Amino acid sequence: MKKRMPQKELDTLKRFIEEKISEAEDIWQQVVPDIMELAEDGSLRKFAKAITQIPGYEEIEEDINVVDDFVILMADMRNSTKHLTTACSDATQGATGLKRLFIETSILLPAMAKTISFGKGKTLEYLGDGVLAAYRVKKGTESSVIYDAHHSAEKIVECVVDIINPLIKHYYNLPPLSVGIGIARSQGIVRMVGIENFLVPKVFGKSVFYASKLCGGENEIYLDEMAHGMWPKVKPGEKAVVSFKKIPIIKNGEKSCDGYKIQYNE
Repeated sequence: MKKRMPQKELDTLKRFIEEKISEAEDIWQQVVPDIMELAEDGSLRKFAKAITQIPGYEEIEEDINVVDDFVILMADMRNSTKHLTTACSDATQGATGLKRLFIETSILLPAMAKTISFGKGKTLEYLGDGVLAAYRVKKGTESSVIYDAHHSAEKIVECVVDIINPLIKHYYNLPPLSVGIGIARSQGIVRMVGIENFLVPKVFGKSVFYASKLCGGENEIYLDEMAHGMWPKVKPGEKAVVSFKKIPIIKNGEKSCDGYKIQYNE
């Protein structure tokens, strides 16, 4: 049976998301009179050394390149472009078009990062309408890492369905959100990337690519072949608690890749 979030975490998330709703509304009221594109002001500075959220690499230097083993979790809001371009006639407080997307992402992105922080993952990037998180895989930790990553993904879906959607319905009369989540494993290169006045720490690897490809479902979680292989095998004579179904992931009307979806056995 799928584990649910502890009540303490649920209460923490609800308070956190309501704070983000208030914060987003306040910011919107400040900027709506004169929304403008960000000007290039030359204020970005070069990093010789950077503090990072990459697990195991809290600080890296720009001339250092390291290869390590990571599980990447990517979660994004489904159909966000439609939320921006399609009028929502039932919405209140003017929460349609740009304001709707602003409110939704201002709530969803930090809520997903907060949920991930309950486990051992680290959110590395905010990607417009989603987040990218990493879990470092050390030898002998494969099963605990994949459990943690998948449990974080389940908690994100639970947060969206049980907390965010009722709140945006209450405050703005908006329809429910849904998220797609992909989990993939590969070696990754940790390095600084950018130009001379703007260098940022990044993880490069197949896992980033495939986690993105696997974000095709609505409130569904898919694993790639390598992440699926981390799940412990059942010993002879034992009953399997879970099984996996291999499913083709369809994005934009075409097959993106194959993903493995967990199924809980009775």
